[in-house]
Amino acid sequence: MDDLASALSVAKPTLYRAVGGKEAIVHACEQRMNACFMSALHQAEAAGGTGLARALRYLRLSLDLIDHNDFGRLVLVIGGKADLFAAMSEETRAMREHVQSKIRGWLAADLKAGLLRPSVEPKVATLAMFAVFNFIPRWYRAGGPSTLAEICESNTRLFVWALTDRPQAHGLEF
Repeated sequence: MDDLASALSVAKPTLYRAVGGKEAIVHACEQRMNACFMSALHQAEAAGGTGLARALRYLRLSLDLIDHNDFGRLVLVIGGKADLFAAMSEETRAMREHVQSKIRGWLAADLKAGLLRPSVEPKVATLAMFAVFNFIPRWYRAGGPSTLAEICESNTRLFVWALTDRPQAHGLEF
């Protein structure tokens, strides 16, 4: 709170009067962060294509938020502090479940259309994608050996290889 008050050039009591406390600030930031991730979901969906292409687009947009957006960077803060991550609101949990449900549906449609390997289970594939991509903010640091874009590309290749033998059907050429 001291750092925030200093950055805003206000006294700490002024900050508390304006926002109501640390929890209120964290909640407001969390709401903005959720809105950013929902926007990424809508962008991925609006771009069209197969479910796998939309899912990977969403994950790339999410990682871009983490790398270039102040509210997206909040994920780095939450991810690096287990107590804050455990305190994630029900609102954020519901948003995450909504996104995962949407992606499961996209992958299920691809499976039904014969665009994924027959052995793919959409729920498992979705959980694996989120496990991999959600873990990146816990260890990624700008200036490290790989850029976030390189890490995303590597993981995208991994999932394309694992889920389909026809990447071109998804508009994905490597």
